[in-house]
Amino acid sequence: MPVSVAQISKSDAITLKGSAEMIGDFLNYSVNSILYQRLIYPSDNFSRQPAYGVPVFMIGLEKVKDYIDQFVSQLKVWLLKKTIQKVVLIITSLETNEDIEKWQFKIECNQTADESTSQTSKPLKDIQKEMRDVLRQIVSSVTFLPNLHEKCMFNILAYTDLDCTVPAAWEDGCEHVIEGAQQVKLKTVNTLLHKVDLEVCYKTT
Repeated sequence: MPVSVAQISKSDAITLKGSAEMIGDFLNYSVNSILYQRLIYPSDNFSRQPAYGVPVFMIGLEKVKDYIDQFVSQLKVWLLKKTIQKVVLIITSLETNEDIEKWQFKIECNQTADESTSQTSKPLKDIQKEMRDVLRQIVSSVTFLPNLHEKCMFNILAYTDLDCTVPAAWEDGCEHVIEGAQQVKLKTVNTLLHKVDLEVCYKTT
């Protein structure tokens, strides 16, 4: 049975499955926040909702929402199986087909954790504070990131272990390198079962 945030909060014991759910939801909020803050879609396509005590804006366009939801659902499986290494959100110019921003979520899975018995000793409120701090950093990123003057699209990539099972409908991706990019490291989220380091690379000229 899936573990909800409410159940985790009541028991105050976050299992490997609970950590996978939390990190998957956190990446969902983060991706939506990036799309909103970087104006990939007009703001009236988003609706506001709370997450970890801060407002986030979630995309309402059905095709985009389904794409993100499908990715997050699979991500939670990889987090539970500890076979995911990195998630990357690429922002690409529609006019030039050039990559201009890359948001990297580097993921470390606690390989000693066991699905049936492992629990983290870290309080839920501390984990949620870290998630809240990252979401706030994404919002404040508009103060240093260049304005996106052209229309852009986005894509999400997953870097998994070589022996990881990948859904048949998924396509192989390619390495996206932004030449001469500026790189900014943001804060970390760590449940002690999964650790996520976020950084953004962006084209400066």
